[in-house]
Parts: sequence; C-alpha cells; structure tokens
Amino acid sequence: MSKRIPPGFELVDGGALFESTKTLIYRCRKKIDDGKTYIVKVSKREADGTVDPTQRDFDISMFLQKTIEPQYITSAIEGTVIDGAVVVIKEDVVGANDLGHYMKQHKKMSLESPEQTGRNQATIDTRSDIYSLGATLYLFLAGVLPFDEPSPAALIYAHIVTTPKSIPDVPDYLNYILQKSMEKNKQDRYQSMKILQLDLESAQKAYLEGNPSLFVASNLHVSDIFELPSALYGRERYLRILDTLLQNVKVNRTQLVLLAGEPGVGKTSIYSEFCNRSTSGTLFVSGKYDQFNNSVPYSAILTLMQSMVGYLIGNNVNIKDALLESLEGNGRILLELLPDIQHMIGEDQPALPNISGEELQERFLNAIVNFFTVFTNTVKLTLCIMIDDVQWADANSFKLIQRLLQSNQLRIMAVGIYRDNEVDDSHPLNFMLDNIKKTNSAMVNIISVDPLSAHEIEELVEGTIYRTGSEVTDFSKLLKERSGGNPFFARQLLLNLYREKFITFHYEKQEWQFDPQKINQIQFSDNVVNMMISTMNSKCSPSMLNILKTAACIGNYFSFHDLQEAIESSSNASQTRLLLLEAVKDGWLIELNEFLFKFNHDKLQELMDNDTLLRTHRHLGKSILKHKENIELADDKLLNAVQHLNKSIDLILQINDDSEINELIDLNCDAIQIALSSSAGSKAVQLGESNLRLLIPADQPWPDDQYDRYYKAYLWYAESLRVSRKHSRAQNMLKALQSKVTKREHLYEVMHNRLNIYNSQTKYNEGYDVLIELLKESSDMMFGLPINSSQQVIFSWIQTTLVKLTPLIHNLLSTWQTMPSNTNRVEINFLRCILESIAIFYLSEKSNKILFFGMLLVGGTIQCTNGLSEVHTCLLGPLAFAYHLLTGDAETEYKLADLGVELTKRYPSERFQCIANYFFAFNCHTKKTQYQHYQVFEKCLGLSIRTGEHCWGSLTCGFGSTIAVDLGLPAEHALVVLGRELSYCESLHSERNVFLVKCAIQVFKFVTGESEEFKPDYYIPESEIDQMPWLRYIHWHYKSLCKYFMGKDQEALEIFNKTTEVRSDIVGCNCDYVHGFHRGMIIARLLDKSSSSQFQSLYDDLKACRDDLDLFNSKFDTYVKPAYYAIQAEVLRYGNQDTADVMRAYDSAINYAKQYHYPLVGAVAATRLAHYVKSKSLNERIVAITAHDAVKCWMRMGFTRIQNLVTQQFCDYLVDLETSPNNSITTSSNSTSDTVDLQSYTKVSQLSSYSDQLNISILFTNMLSIIRINSSADRTCLIIKKPDSQDSFLFESELIDKDVNYIKIPLQDCGHLLCVSAIQRVIRSRNLLILEQACNEPTLKLDKYVQDNKINSIICLPIHNGMKLEGCLYLENRKVKGAFNELRAQLLKTIIDVSIENARLFTSLNASYSRFLPTPFLTLLNKDKVLDVQAGDAVEQSMCVMFSDIRNFTSITEKMTAKQSFQFVNDLLQQITPAIEHNEGFIDKYIGDAVMALFPKNVTTSLKAACGMQVALARYNRTSRHEIKIGIGIHYGKVMLGTIGTANRLNATVISDTVNIASRLEALTKAFGCGIIVTHDVIDQMEQERSAGSDDELVLTPTSNSCSPHTPRLNSPSKPWVDIKYSKLGRFYLKGKDVAYELYEVYTYGNETERQSFSYSVELFQQGNLKEAYNAFRDMLRSNPNHLLCGLYESACEMFMSFKVLPQGWRGEIKLDKDGNVVPL
Repeated sequence: MSKRIPPGFELVDGGALFESTKTLIYRCRKKIDDGKTYIVKVSKREADGTVDPTQRDFDISMFLQKTIEPQYITSAIEGTVIDGAVVVIKEDVVGANDLGHYMKQHKKMSLESPEQTGRNQATIDTRSDIYSLGATLYLFLAGVLPFDEPSPAALIYAHIVTTPKSIPDVPDYLNYILQKSMEKNKQDRYQSMKILQLDLESAQKAYLEGNPSLFVASNLHVSDIFELPSALYGRERYLRILDTLLQNVKVNRTQLVLLAGEPGVGKTSIYSEFCNRSTSGTLFVSGKYDQFNNSVPYSAILTLMQSMVGYLIGNNVNIKDALLESLEGNGRILLELLPDIQHMIGEDQPALPNISGEELQERFLNAIVNFFTVFTNTVKLTLCIMIDDVQWADANSFKLIQRLLQSNQLRIMAVGIYRDNEVDDSHPLNFMLDNIKKTNSAMVNIISVDPLSAHEIEELVEGTIYRTGSEVTDFSKLLKERSGGNPFFARQLLLNLYREKFITFHYEKQEWQFDPQKINQIQFSDNVVNMMISTMNSKCSPSMLNILKTAACIGNYFSFHDLQEAIESSSNASQTRLLLLEAVKDGWLIELNEFLFKFNHDKLQELMDNDTLLRTHRHLGKSILKHKENIELADDKLLNAVQHLNKSIDLILQINDDSEINELIDLNCDAIQIALSSSAGSKAVQLGESNLRLLIPADQPWPDDQYDRYYKAYLWYAESLRVSRKHSRAQNMLKALQSKVTKREHLYEVMHNRLNIYNSQTKYNEGYDVLIELLKESSDMMFGLPINSSQQVIFSWIQTTLVKLTPLIHNLLSTWQTMPSNTNRVEINFLRCILESIAIFYLSEKSNKILFFGMLLVGGTIQCTNGLSEVHTCLLGPLAFAYHLLTGDAETEYKLADLGVELTKRYPSERFQCIANYFFAFNCHTKKTQYQHYQVFEKCLGLSIRTGEHCWGSLTCGFGSTIAVDLGLPAEHALVVLGRELSYCESLHSERNVFLVKCAIQVFKFVTGESEEFKPDYYIPESEIDQMPWLRYIHWHYKSLCKYFMGKDQEALEIFNKTTEVRSDIVGCNCDYVHGFHRGMIIARLLDKSSSSQFQSLYDDLKACRDDLDLFNSKFDTYVKPAYYAIQAEVLRYGNQDTADVMRAYDSAINYAKQYHYPLVGAVAATRLAHYVKSKSLNERIVAITAHDAVKCWMRMGFTRIQNLVTQQFCDYLVDLETSPNNSITTSSNSTSDTVDLQSYTKVSQLSSYSDQLNISILFTNMLSIIRINSSADRTCLIIKKPDSQDSFLFESELIDKDVNYIKIPLQDCGHLLCVSAIQRVIRSRNLLILEQACNEPTLKLDKYVQDNKINSIICLPIHNGMKLEGCLYLENRKVKGAFNELRAQLLKTIIDVSIENARLFTSLNASYSRFLPTPFLTLLNKDKVLDVQAGDAVEQSMCVMFSDIRNFTSITEKMTAKQSFQFVNDLLQQITPAIEHNEGFIDKYIGDAVMALFPKNVTTSLKAACGMQVALARYNRTSRHEIKIGIGIHYGKVMLGTIGTANRLNATVISDTVNIASRLEALTKAFGCGIIVTHDVIDQMEQERSAGSDDELVLTPTSNSCSPHTPRLNSPSKPWVDIKYSKLGRFYLKGKDVAYELYEVYTYGNETERQSFSYSVELFQQGNLKEAYNAFRDMLRSNPNHLLCGLYESACEMFMSFKVLPQGWRGEIKLDKDGNVVPL
C-alpha cells in the first residue's frame, strides 16, 4: 500500500477510536473550522475489539461525513482512499443554484442513509455507515447508483421510501446482503460490521465453490451500539384511560385530565405516546411552564395557542368573521399575544381604550375563551391541549384555564402534567379544581402515574441489551431497588453503567455482557439528578460547565443565539456549538433542531452556584436591554430582561450604582404595566416586590429628586396588589404611600384607590372613615359645605346650592356637545373620590345621608362649571338621583342620567358604561318600565364582571334579585340567573348582597314547591335580621309575600308591618309601588274575612295604599300603572261599585301588566278577578274562564304551588267549563252582561298560521301550544307514524313551556315518558280514548308510568288524513280528575280537521302557484310559500344564467296558424326543457320561443343541461318535419333575484349584467355556427368545482392544445354516455360591452380534427402571428366553406394585417357589428 499523503492535506489520527461519523465531527470540529483540509487515518478493529496496528483497512464509519456546518458541505471523493484512510475535503460555500450540479459531481447525497437526510427522528450511528457501504457496493456491482434521481427532493424521497432494485446477473445472496445493508429502518439492517463480515465471508465461500446453497445468512441481530429503547413499558393502562376520556369529549363534555407523579416517572412520555397513537379527528397542541424562566405570563398557554394559529394558517381555515364578531372590538389583544394571527384578522385592529387592570383582565380572558370557542366551532376536530409542569404555572394561568373549562361553549380535553410532590393544599391548582368541581363545568380526572414494577424494569433491560434469563432478572431486581422503579432514574442508571464500562459488548460472542456482583457493589446516589450532576461535574470540562450554567439561567429550553449572546467569555460561535454537541452526546442536553436545545431533565438547571447565577442573570438582562436603545423591545423581551435583572438584585445592590438601580426601578414599573395589561396580576405583584428591594423603605424620607419615581413605583405595586385581590396588603401600601405624597392630585389618586378597595370588599364602614379623612383634606374643594355641622345646617346649604346649581344643570344639558374637556387632574381625581364614596355613603351604618346629598351637589357644581371629563359618565347618574329627590324634577333626572350614558360614547370605556348604566337604571323609572329597569341592571352586571367593577356588580345582583321577585319572572329562568349571581357575590365576599340574593332564591323555591316555607340559607338566626339594614326590609317583605301565597293573610300583614318600620332602608329605590301593591293585596283579602268593626279601618288602609300608588302613578305611569289599577279594582270592589267598573279595573290591571311585563301583578289581578266573579254568583262559565286565565298566568310563571292552589279553589268550575255544551258566549266592555266570548278563548282563528303545510309532524308540532291552551293539559305530546313504515310509530315531540322538545324515539321505548298502552289502544282501534282517572283504571294497574306519576286524566286522539292513520295526540293532566271530556275532544277534533283541510287546500294552492312562480325561486328568497312573497323581496347570489332560442323561428311558423305555432313551441319545449329541471335548474321565464333558465347549484349542472337539450333536440328532429336548431348561451356571475310590482300584481325577475351577457352569447351562436357558447368564467368555475370534488359526474374535455385532456361523460336517455368537449373560440367584444370575453364552444359531437386545427389557428391569431393564422384559416375554408368562424377570422386577419401597428395591449380581441361583421376596435 502507498504511504504517501497528497500535498496540501494534513493527517488526523483516527487510529484506535473507532468513532461513528457524528462522533468524528465532534472531535474534529475545531480543526475543520480553521479552513484546512485533512485526511482521516483509521485502522481495522478486530472481532474482540482490539486494534490491528498495521492499518491495512479502513472503518466504513469514516467513509461518509454529514454536513458539519450549514455553510459547509463535505464529501468522499472517489479514488482518494489512501493507506486505508478517506480524504475529507472542505469545499467552498455552494450556492443554492449550484447545489444540483454539486451533488451530481460528488454523488454525496446518493450515498446518504435515510436518517442523514434529516427527514426522520433517528440518530446517526455506525448503522448509517453500513447503509452507505451498501450503496457503495451497489455502485461497484451494478455500475450505477441505487437511486440516480434528477432532483435532491426526489433523491431524498427514494432514500426514505424506495427499495433498490435487485442487480441482474448477480447472485441472490449478494442481492440479499445489499438489500439488508440498505434497509430503511436501521434496526432492520446489519447491526454491526462483524455481522456484515460474517455474511460476506459466507457469500465469498459460496462464490468460490460455485454453490449458492453454501451461503447461510447470520442469525445475529444485536447492535454493538448501546441504545436505550424508545418504547414505553408498563404504561398501556394509562394510554387506555386517556383514549377513553378523549372519546368522552367527542360525545359528551369537557374533560380535565391531570397526570400526577414524581419527577421522571414518565408522565410526559405517556402523553406523547398517546398523541402518536391517536387516530385522525383530534388536534393536539401543547405548552410547558419553566421553573427558571417564567417571565412571560401565560407562557405555556400562549405557546399552544400559537400552534393553533399555525394550524389555521397552514390549513387555510378562515375564521376572521366569526372571530372578530366574538371578540367585540378586542382583536388587538389577540394581535399582541399572537402576532401571526394578523394573517387571519388583519393588522388594523382598534387600539384598546385606557381601561383599568381588572377590566383589561376580563377582556383578556374573554378574548382567549372566544378564540378557543371559534376555533373549536370552525375546525371540526376534537381539541386536546396539554400543559406540562403545571406546578410552575402562575396563578393567572390557572384563572384562564378555569375560565376555559367553565365555558359551556367549549368541548375540549385539557391535560395537565404536574409533580404531585410539589403541589400542596395551598397551591393554586387545588383552588382551581375546587371551583371546577363546585360548578360541575368539566369532568376532573386525576391519574396518578406509578413507578415501574420489577417485571416492567426487566422488559426495559431486555429491550436495551437484547438478553433474557435469570441473570437479567436478578439484574433488573437490583435496578428496580436502586431506581425505585422510576423510569428516568432506571434509564440513567443503565446509561451510567455503560459509561463506566460495567456493561460492555463482546464482539466475539456478539452480545452485551455485565457482572451483577460488581454492579451490586457500586455506591449509587439516592437521587438520580444528584447522580447526573455528580457525573457532570466529573466528566465535563470547565468550558462545557460554563456553557451549561449559562444555559440554565436562560431556561429549560434555550436557543443557540440567546446562549451565544449570554456568554461573557470570548468564545466564538463554533466553539459554543461544539460544546453543545458534546453535551448532547453525553446526554445532558437534547438537540431539538439545529438552533434549539433543552435540558434532559428540569432538575439539571439547579447545578449552578449562586455567584455564577447572579452574574449570569445580570449579564443576560443587560444583553437583552442593549437593543432597547435602537429599537423598542417587544413586551416579552422586556419582561424577560427585567426577570433576569431582578434575579441579580443582590449583585446590583452590592455594586450600588444609582443609575443602574434607578433604571431597574423604572423597568419594573413598565413591566408591571405590561403584566397587568396581560391580566397577569400575580406576575405584577412579583415585579412590585422586586422593586421594593430597590426602593428606600417606606418609613424613611424620599430623596427630592426621586419623588416621582418612588411614587410611581409604590402606586403600581399597590395597583398590582389590588388587581390580584390582595386587598389588605394593598391598603397597607396605599396608607403608607398616602403619608408620603406631597401633591394634591396624588393624594386624591391614592385615596380613590383606597375607597375602591373597600367598596369591592363591601367594607363600607371602613371606607367611610377614609372618606372623612378625604373631606378634612379637601375643605377648599367643598364650596363651603359644612361637613361638621348639624343636619339642619347642611340641609340649608343644600337648598342654597340647589338654587345656584339648577341653571348650571340646564346649561350643561343644552350645551354639553360644545363644552371643552376638563384637564385638571386634581379636580378629576377628586371627582373620582366622590364617585367611590357613593356606595359608602349609601350603605355605611356610620354615614350621614344628608352629607351624602351635599357631596353629590359639590361634585355636580364641579361638573357643570369646569368642563367635561370621563368622570361625568359615572357621576351624572348619582347627581340626577339626588336632584330628583331634592326637587321632585323627574324630567331633569332622566335627562341627566341619559346624558351620562350618552357621554360613554365620547369617553369609551366599559367601566364607565357599567357605572353609567347602573345609575341610569336607578333613574329610568320616569320613562321605562320596571322590566326595562331589570334589563339595564342585567347589562350592568355583565359590564361589571368584564371590567372588574365588582362594587357595582354586587350591588346590581342585590337590586336585580329583588326586581326578579317583584316582577314575578319565570321561576326556572330566575333560579338559574340568581344561582349565577349568588356564586359571583360569594366570590366577592359581599355579605349583604349574598343575603339579598339568597332571599330571592328562597321565594322562587317556595312558589315552585321546592321548599315548604320561607327560610333563606343565612348563617345568622332570624332574630338578628333587624340588626341588618336593607336585608331586614327585604326579608320581612318576602316572608310576608310567601304567607300571602299560603293564604295566611293575617300573619302576612303582621309581618309586612315590620317593613313599614324600616322603610327608610329603601328610600330612593323606587320600591314605593311594590310596598303599596303588596300591602294593598293583603288587606284586600283580609276584607273578605273581616268583621264589621274591622272593615272600615282596613278599607281606609286599602284606600291609603291606592292613594300612594296614585301619587306615584301621576309621575311614573309606566312604572306603577298595573299595580295602581289592581288596587283600584279592590277599592271599587269593596266600595260596592258597579260590577262592570270593578271588572274593567281588573281588566286594566291585567292588560297593563301584560303590556309592561309585570307577570306577578297580572297573575294576582287575574286570580282576584276570578274570586270576584265567583263571589258575585255570575255565570259559572265566566267563573271557569276567568279562573282558567288565572291558572295559566301562574303556570307561565312557573309558580307551581300557586297554580295548584288556584286550581283546587276552582276545580269544579274548570270541569264545568269542559262539560258545558255552549261554546259561543259573548261579552262587551260597555255592557254589564254576564257573558264572555268563548270563541276568542279557544283561538281557533290562530289555526291558519299553522296549517300551511300537509306534513303531519311539522303541522301538529307547530300547533301543540294551541292544543294545550284549549285542553288544560299538563303534557301535550305528538306521536306520528315512522316514515316508510306501516305499523311503527315514533314519539315525535313534546311541548315544554313554550318550546318544542323533539324526542324522535320509537314508541315502544317510551314507557318511562308516557302511557304507551293507551296510545297503542288508540292506534289499534283508531278511536278516541278518554280516561277520567287513569291511575285507577284496571287495565293500567300494571302500567309503571301511570302508577308512578299518579296520572289522573288522559286523552288520546287519532289523527286521520283521509282514511289513513297518521298518528295521534296524547294529552295528560296529572292533578285534575276528569280534565278531559267529549266536548273537549270534539273541540280538539275540530281543530285537527280544520288544520288538515286548510293544509291540504294550501298545498294544492301552492302547487298551482308554483306553475307561475317556481318553487326554487321561493327557496332562493327564503320563502316557504307563495303567500309570503312581497314586492321588493330580493337576494343576491352567484349562479349560471342560460339563454336558449329557436333558430329561424319566424320562417318556420309563418305558414302556421296561431294554434299550430303555439302547439309547435310547446311540443318542442316539452322535449328540450326537462333537461333543465333534471339538472337542478329552473326556468325563470319564457320569452316567446326563448327560454331563460337559472342554475343556482353550480356551473356543471348548466353544462349538463345544455348538452342534454342538444341531445333531446336531435331526438326530436328524427321525427319532426322541420330541421330545428337552437342556440344556447351560458354565463356565470352575480345576479339579483327578486320581485317587482305592486300588491295587486307581482312578477319574479332577475336583474343582472350576467343575464345580458348570456343573451348576447345566445345571439352569437347563429353568427358563429355553434350550438352552445359559454364564457371563460363558466369554464374557470367548472374547473374549480372539479378540483373541489363536485358531486356532478361531468368533466369537460378541452380540444385546445394548451389544455390537459379529461374524460367527459354525460348521462343521456338516448345514448348511455355522451362525450362533452369544449374548444376555444377567441376573445370577442359583446354588444354594448367595453371588455372582451374569452368564449368557448361546448359540444358533444363533430369533426374533432377540424376543431383542433381551428383552436391551433386561434392560438396563432392571439399570439400576433397573423400571416400564419390567415393561411391556416384559408386552408380550413377550402375544406369547409361553411365554417362561419373561419370566415370571420379570415376577415379579422386581413383587417389587422392592414394596420401598420397593432393596438397597444392587443391579445387577439375581435369586435363585431350588429350583423356579425368584423369592425375596428
């Protein structure tokens, strides 16, 4: 062998190392980077692992090198094997354009293994070199490369997928060796060179002896590479659980899954395997929290959201409209969090207003929830989100996760992975779980991941060393004992044993060996991380340790760029990368990609010492901030920098550089604002606490030059505490700050914050103390208000001030639009303090209420004199409230409150809207009803929750709950709303409002029968209620009301009298009418039972209630009118007034209650009317009808207890109503007659609105409510015949309240829902069935449903459509015996018969109308029936328009009579137009012999129809005396469909330029000699439909050479399949159009060669080759003189050739005159 080395090369000794390719790169990195070229010299390795010193062979691992740097390419050059070495040449940088040439030249990629392509996750090792050796041997034997692809992409694909072909004329055993060497999966290749050598020796023997049977393949399959298996052991049960929970999400509800366990137990690995195994239909996204890098709030959630955005962008999913609608103007939040979302919603999102931290936090949470909601609703996949290391998540992240899980709009699987040994009872995770369990919003599943068993450890060992047996079992037990079954610890122990050579590979035996006795004597660390750190410190060089420590400061994940910037030493990039790769090799790091790394275990980050930690964090922070001078840092970068600097505060304080300290104070303030803007209150608190370490203690004086900086720092820290609801600490901080401030505006700002905190805690007494401090500090702002004087003196000042203030108020109301803004921060902050004082003044037990009104007038004076500000939005409402109470001017009150709401448009803020609406609700009784009042409160509650204005939110809950009771809102809805409000108030610890809401809940539970008495769930005894203002009035009031409902009127009055004693509690709350009404109704019932001595006194009290209401009614008629007329009716009744007057008053109360939405007043008045009619011994039918109206009122409200009570009181009369033979009784409001119109009661007139279709299911489902009203049924159900079945029936639907519940289950499965046996009896007999007491019927004794529910009355009516039984109606009444009778059945039967007859008539009528107005036209207008169509109904839509006309119609019909002409046209149309309807089009109109048709579905249907019409025409011509031709033009575009005309004469039409173009195309068919002409828009749209997978089986075939061929088919009656083709006609200007259209002919038969020649000639013409085109058209005319288009083009060529210069931009356009002749453009 030659011993020479080529000139210019240096030798790198590879002697005894026997490294893999990748290892060699690590070792040679520095030498290669210096720009020189080297030869790697290697030696042969013997079977026993020793080295042969002769160096007579080379190790294949040195043959092929992978890219060393992105800018370097290395390769093995043929013929450079010298002395058993391989030349490795560093080439110059190769550009992208030269890459293909480079690879062809050097053949490098042709020899790479699949794992070297970078397209799979497999690592590169010796088995990669075996693949390359196989490829090289293939080249030697075959003379060609195994994959000689033309492009890099194709070559990579071949390496990954394609199996090389067998080489001909080469023995099978050699092909076998080549195939095995080049297996795609490296586990399937030869596992070592030794095994390959054995097969080569066997092959050599077979070849030399000429006997192929001598070749015996080696059965060894053990790799000499120590590799831990990637498989999971002992984790199948966890995977099954996760899969089951995922399926539950898809069909049921949101699942929260928590994988808990000790570090290293394999939690994340289980989830990763779960993701890999899951089938399609689920989208997995994940994020991870970092213990040492948690500067960015919500970091893990934002990471997974970025993945979701990436999915949307990558899959081109459009959610813009839905997302922006749900965000309600908060798109900027998502844009700042997820920059990539700009590609979906755009960059021009409105900026957020200047709002409070809590409001911003609420908006932030809502924006995130809305994003998830829109995502899951749009992407039809189950979403699975995973958050790793939840134990390190910040508190705000838990709030966000809780909000996501509690959203009833989401169905997701949320997986959290955490270390259970780091989560104690006080951890935020447990608080979140408690809240979720309370609301039952998601299923919580906690899965504890256990360590591996001894058997599972044994499986791990077997998978690593490929051995079994007793020795392995004993070794596994030892490993289990030392690792505790922890998978990570066990794997690291195995790796460490290999590193220390306690596990070795024996090359002669080809197996892994170990000595259990030696291993048993090793002293292992009890902690795997300690063991790894110990190994790291002993094995790693100082340079690598420095790199790892710096990386640990950055975080668990870190980029190469960040690390390089953070390194303080002069290490260059190449050295850093080399050290990183060494750390990857040694197992300390994991290389995620070329630029991103992570630690192998989180605990490895704890290896650095404190001095290094401080120094590195400071350097990292400064490195990030050094860019701030040139560019504005992103928020996350700034937070990251501040986080690092805060971790080095000890070092910064030690250095004691004032400029550095002051800079960090300012940076922390900026970071706090960023954190609060991201709703990260806990992060803001951490930043504030870091700032405290830098500031001078609060008990020491501030430096004069640092006042503003210190004030800002302390204020932002207090704000972070307030937003995080750390109220006590916030108060202490603000109190200390208050003692330091020297500026008035700062004083008021601090005191405002203190008042705000006390309000949110409902600590009104403590807040009042602060308020007094404020007043003492603000004497110069009070306009002389004598705060320390008597109430009389204060009231005198109020009267004087009112005189001065009144003209100012009116001036404000008239000139506010032109008033300037107030910029005086002292006054604005003072007004904000007044705003916060309102609730304190009103609710504190200490407060002076007169002083409260004085404060409002002080604020009003400032507002009216010194310009507008944002505070006006909130303070004008309280001013209006005070002004009305002091002056009685209700009109000005309303205007002021309304102006406050209006000003929220000038100063937009949901916080301002919240407060303005709250006070508007207080002052809107002059113009609004109480129900509208309630709606405003509901709006205010939503705003308060979003903005964090919890003071007003809790007050809204308190007031709203009382209004819900006073109005008598439907109980079911009220209980749901009140339950939510109770949870909200409890979360705020608002005791007063919690009690008020509980009080209202108890009333609704009582009236529904859920509770037997009024006993709210307070924690105090009722004896202490009188010590609680506000609650005591409401409590006694509602208890009295419940006694009234029970009929215990005397007790009710005695309890109610307690409310009179504390009526001052509700001053100003507009409850006067409620007080008067409830007291009046109690007294009215007592008058029925009173003695003569008591009567007059009670009657006077009743009139006093009426007079109070009358006084209130004179001011606020919409507010009080129903209650006033109800009490007026009682006064008239017991004053022995005329019966008609009494009934008229009751009727007014009932009608006004309906008009103004006062259900409770209406129900009470209706019940009292029924009792009055009964007491007057009027006609029993009148009693029954009025009683039934009362029962319905209570039923609609859901007040079941009262409904049952009234039903019992009038039971006999209600039965009489059913049995009365007379159902036509009349009444008049101007008559005292005792008759009532029962026909209006049955409401048969309503039937026409429901009986417009003959579908029995739809018809009777719509009518269920009318049927129930006319039957006194508790339940109304519809049973219909199952479609396509003769004897099977379905429980179709049931009316519940006002909504229809669609059941749709087989009747035989409904035994738990209704009496199936009764229904089956009716189905068999087809006769009516009435059961007066079903539970006592002998035939139903065994019916479980009837007996369990104690059903009394049942009626089941068969539904007949002619002689056909369609189903039956099933009605039941559980409480009333004999509720149904023959008369009731006859009435219901009449309803059914009339409905079916009307529906049948309407169906027939609609069918007749559809002959003149097509049904598809109605569908496009969203109309169900012709009668719904009105003039002006219109819709815009893209569709195809077709025009068809008969050629030479005049000449054909001129010899016919009129009748013959019409007969001819009709016969022809009957033949050709069915193709239109058959292909989902419809005829819009007939225009003489022409037809205009529309195709709304797609273009393909129009082409099928056109070709079908031509086929039908050909069939018609075979039997016709005339040769008929038709021309068809089709265009695709937007059209407007609608109706024009008057109420007496309507016409449906289409208006669009698309119609005109289609008409012009049809006209050209004659001039061009074509049957069908379409525009390019039609062809283009057809191609889009084809690529999208249209349902229509039509693919057109272009004849133009520039188009690719397709396979056309058209179903035809005359011919099974007809080919459809199209060819280009050219570009033409249509009549009246300034734009040329590309036109095509569509055809099914003809001379294909001629058309291809024509298309080619048109191409020449459009390219400007006029001479060639002219000759081509002339040649075609010679063979076919009748080719009209050729003649036209011949003329066009002659015209354009006559031009010296063609028109600018001309592309072959032709313009024709009206006769079809070519004219100049």
